[in-house]
Amino acid sequence: MILTIMMVTVMRRKKIDRPQSSTTNSSPPPSPIIHSNQEEVNLVIIGDSPVEGIGNATHRQSLSGQTARHFSKITNRPVRYWSFGVCGLTAKGIKDCMLPLLHQVVDIPTGNKGRRHRRRCSNDRKIDAVVVSCGVNNVLWGQSASAFGIELKSLLISIQSSPGCEHAVVLVMGLPDFSRMPFLPWPLSSVVGWRGRALKEEMERVVEEMQLDEDGDDSNEKTNGSRRRRIALATIPEVQDVLGDAQNINTTNHPLLDHLRHDPAQLASLQIQDFFADDGFHPGKHGTILLGNLLSRVYAEEIGISVL
Repeated sequence: MILTIMMVTVMRRKKIDRPQSSTTNSSPPPSPIIHSNQEEVNLVIIGDSPVEGIGNATHRQSLSGQTARHFSKITNRPVRYWSFGVCGLTAKGIKDCMLPLLHQVVDIPTGNKGRRHRRRCSNDRKIDAVVVSCGVNNVLWGQSASAFGIELKSLLISIQSSPGCEHAVVLVMGLPDFSRMPFLPWPLSSVVGWRGRALKEEMERVVEEMQLDEDGDDSNEKTNGSRRRRIALATIPEVQDVLGDAQNINTTNHPLLDHLRHDPAQLASLQIQDFFADDGFHPGKHGTILLGNLLSRVYAEEIGISVL
């Protein structure tokens, strides 16, 4: 509780922007690669403040907007996406408050007088991928790793069993290293970093456990040959390491910064602050681009798309 109060006190001194457009039910983003004759990728992003778009002036610049753009680019298909996120939610809060919104994605108007009837997405709209952003608020609330693991697994199982998500790839966005965030003063950064690493390890354990369950359980394999439910962890790299690789004259451009491939001057001038919003905590600027790129690459690997 003391840790949470300290975090709130620090963040109140920072400017926190919210996107100008709602992230609750957004339309497909403009994309450099749109083919009208290709089947749409249906993407749902669900979670906490990065999904809400905190720290970004527009939804296009936010985690969800950038993720959708990179999904379109890497799959060479148009992307229709829905983004459901609220600042401050724990893993349990996401399950309680955001999961019902995911269920609404498959509510399709039928019948007379605008009545709504839930159809199975496998017949109408199936979800191809669900991106999950959670865990940061569990860290800030001082939750134990074991308690977080229970919440996380319950959330992920609920997503996998949701209508339309039977064959979706569930992508869990990893936790960052809090000790290296620009705005956290010492010793708060050390304390939050220590707790964050414990929950990060628990997140990795839960995802690995669920992957092993899938590999060893044939109950998810359908008789018609459709694939098993899949889950993957998108491990967030250290921004300092990405910058070091990208700005090293002896190496090529880092793949997560390929949007700067043709702008070596800007690439060389990048600093860690350029990956965060003005509050120094939430992802913004090049940070949301990096995360969207990362998530799309993990998805591509899961569905067998070769990525350079």
